[in-house]
Amino acid sequence: MPIFDLSYRHWHGTPTPRSRRFLPIAAAGIGPLLRRRAFIFWLVICWVPALVCGVMIYLIVNLAQTQPNLGSSGLFDATEDRFFQFFVGMFFLYLLTSVFAGAGLIANDRRTNALQIYLSKPLRPWDYLLGKASAVAATLGFVTIAPPLALFLLRAGLDRGTTYVRAHPLLPFSIIAGGGLITITLTILSLTVSSLTKSSRTAGVALVMFYVFASALHGMLGILFGGSLPSVLSPLANLQQGLCLLFGREPTYDVSPLVSLAALLLMLAICVRVLWKRVRPVEVVV
Repeated sequence: MPIFDLSYRHWHGTPTPRSRRFLPIAAAGIGPLLRRRAFIFWLVICWVPALVCGVMIYLIVNLAQTQPNLGSSGLFDATEDRFFQFFVGMFFLYLLTSVFAGAGLIANDRRTNALQIYLSKPLRPWDYLLGKASAVAATLGFVTIAPPLALFLLRAGLDRGTTYVRAHPLLPFSIIAGGGLITITLTILSLTVSSLTKSSRTAGVALVMFYVFASALHGMLGILFGGSLPSVLSPLANLQQGLCLLFGREPTYDVSPLVSLAALLLMLAICVRVLWKRVRPVEVVV
């Protein structure tokens, strides 16, 4: 009977640069989502409002020549105010997308003890967190940044000249910044809640309850004590204040948008601290 050599076989490949070690984790997070038909169907649903607004923009631009009063109607006319309303109207879909994409990413790893396997390799906790965050952010970016940016490009493409772009030169930057603000906030919040449990269902329910409780809390405190200062306790209210600042609108609440953004930044800093505590490297003793 032959005797096989069971000694360690050295690897002669090229080491992966440390700056790209998070990519396999991100791919492992996005891959299962894209293989689920229900999630693909959900992404299509998130694009339906943008498709409806796109049809309205097309009709307004092409029929304005024969019906001049159409441009002054209440239809979607691709201004800063309309894009702000588009973002706010899509908040519910954004929240559910973050629940579907991020609630189980860390919770499932903690349930199967895969977190110990990840961090027992030459992988830093920041690489792990960056990979998970990239998976959620890529999914959210597809429904937060891409649809309104596509509407802006559609409106600019339908313009025979550059009148629309000259009239709204900062609008694409506001869209990208607003979508990025929503994406970063929901990504960090979803991963934080996911790291606190070992069940993806529990994480999803807890994430929804957190948004509902935070919104209800600032509403009740506002009724009891008056004023809009309690709105800083709600991440959704702070996001809306940030969008007001980016799109040049009057603040929704009687609080400076800078104060709301500072409160949101403090919330995110606390969440990052919690994530760092929940994701720790495993020391392997040989």
